[in-house]
Amino acid sequence: MILKALLDFYTTAEPVLAAMIQRAHTQHDTTTDDRRAELTATAHQITSTENAIDRYHTAFENGTMDDATAGPRIRELRQRLAQLQARHTELDADLTSQPEPPPPGTVARIRDHLSTIMTSGTATERKAAIEALIAEVQLTDQGVVPVFKIPTDTTMPPPETDGGTSGVPPVRTMVRSVGRAGLEPATEGL
Repeated sequence: MILKALLDFYTTAEPVLAAMIQRAHTQHDTTTDDRRAELTATAHQITSTENAIDRYHTAFENGTMDDATAGPRIRELRQRLAQLQARHTELDADLTSQPEPPPPGTVARIRDHLSTIMTSGTATERKAAIEALIAEVQLTDQGVVPVFKIPTDTTMPPPETDGGTSGVPPVRTMVRSVGRAGLEPATEGL
């Protein structure tokens, strides 16, 4: 069912992707001011936190505060600083990036590959396609709803330059499968 849903999606994907990307551009543009304000506030919080850490170090070095008092607070501040820096990096990257369509030919290659593995592919090939192209599967009152991943340069190989005749599948396959060892039910307490 999942592979069929993928094939159906990629059969009509180009207009859907174009509309999704346009909507994402619009949303990105309308929230830019909010993200810039949050970026500025986060930068201020980073500076304040770094200054607080410096004050604790100075108090400890001057002997006005012992390690038992300064140590735990400095650890808390460092953890908060790491969170703030990660958020700052995330906001900065988000402000400089725009949603992009997949490389030309990717949708057609995925559609052809899905068609092939549905008719003659191995279980491993089917599993690899699902892992590469499905973000999650939601169970709702209406049934099973797959959430598709939109391929990018990092999730899909570059477009074919030979018209798609190289024979390289457009989906990354797993290197190895995990065995069943370790999946046995616990017998403790029985």
